[in-house]
Amino acid sequence: IIALNRQGTVSKMSFQFVTIGAVLFLVSDSLLAWNKFVEPIDHSPIYILSTYALAQLAIVRGVLVQVRETSA
Repeated sequence: IIALNRQGTVSKMSFQFVTIGAVLFLVSDSLLAWNKFVEPIDHSPIYILSTYALAQLAIVRGVLVQVRETSA
Protein backbone atom coordinates (compact mmCIF):
# COMPACT_ATOMS: atom_id res chain seq x y z
CA ILE A 1 0.00 0.00 0.00
CA ILE A 2 2.80 2.41 0.88
CA ALA A 3 4.54 1.67 -2.42
CA LEU A 4 1.34 2.50 -4.31
CA ASN A 5 0.79 5.65 -2.25
CA ARG A 6 4.09 7.03 -3.59
CA GLN A 7 2.51 7.60 -7.00
CA GLY A 8 2.55 11.27 -7.92
CA THR A 9 4.90 12.20 -5.08
CA VAL A 10 8.05 10.67 -6.57
CA SER A 11 9.39 10.22 -10.08
CA LYS A 12 7.76 7.65 -12.33
CA MET A 13 10.92 5.52 -12.44
CA SER A 14 11.26 5.47 -8.65
CA PHE A 15 7.58 4.62 -8.26
CA GLN A 16 7.81 1.77 -10.78
CA PHE A 17 10.91 0.19 -9.23
CA VAL A 18 9.55 0.30 -5.68
CA THR A 19 6.13 -0.99 -6.75
CA ILE A 20 7.65 -3.88 -8.70
CA GLY A 21 9.80 -4.64 -5.67
CA ALA A 22 6.77 -4.66 -3.40
CA VAL A 23 4.90 -7.01 -5.73
CA LEU A 24 7.91 -9.35 -5.94
CA PHE A 25 8.13 -9.34 -2.16
CA LEU A 26 4.46 -10.40 -1.99
CA VAL A 27 5.17 -13.17 -4.51
CA SER A 28 8.15 -14.34 -2.45
CA ASP A 29 6.12 -14.44 0.78
CA SER A 30 3.23 -16.16 -0.98
CA LEU A 31 5.53 -18.85 -2.36
CA LEU A 32 7.03 -19.32 1.08
CA ALA A 33 3.61 -19.70 2.71
CA TRP A 34 2.29 -22.00 -0.01
CA ASN A 35 5.37 -24.18 0.23
CA LYS A 36 5.11 -24.42 4.01
CA PHE A 37 1.38 -24.67 4.62
CA VAL A 38 -0.32 -25.94 1.43
CA GLU A 39 1.98 -28.22 -0.50
CA PRO A 40 5.70 -28.39 -1.23
CA ILE A 41 6.91 -26.63 -4.37
CA ASP A 42 9.70 -28.25 -6.36
CA HIS A 43 12.89 -26.18 -6.16
CA SER A 44 11.15 -23.77 -3.79
CA PRO A 45 14.34 -22.22 -2.38
CA ILE A 46 15.33 -21.04 -5.86
CA TYR A 47 11.96 -19.41 -6.52
CA ILE A 48 11.57 -17.94 -3.05
CA LEU A 49 15.08 -16.53 -2.76
CA SER A 50 15.25 -15.23 -6.32
CA THR A 51 11.97 -13.33 -6.02
CA TYR A 52 13.06 -12.03 -2.61
CA ALA A 53 16.45 -10.87 -3.94
CA LEU A 54 14.89 -9.23 -6.99
CA ALA A 55 12.36 -7.51 -4.72
CA GLN A 56 15.09 -6.07 -2.54
CA LEU A 57 17.09 -5.00 -5.59
CA ALA A 58 14.11 -3.22 -7.14
CA ILE A 59 13.18 -1.45 -3.92
CA VAL A 60 16.72 -0.23 -3.31
CA ARG A 61 17.05 0.85 -6.94
CA GLY A 62 13.83 2.83 -6.71
CA VAL A 63 14.92 4.55 -3.52
CA LEU A 64 18.34 5.37 -4.99
CA VAL A 65 16.69 6.87 -8.08
CA GLN A 66 14.63 9.11 -5.83
CA VAL A 67 17.60 10.11 -3.68
CA ARG A 68 19.63 11.06 -6.76
CA GLU A 69 16.77 13.12 -8.18
CA THR A 70 16.12 15.01 -4.95
CA SER A 71 19.80 15.73 -4.27
CA ALA A 72 20.54 16.95 -7.81
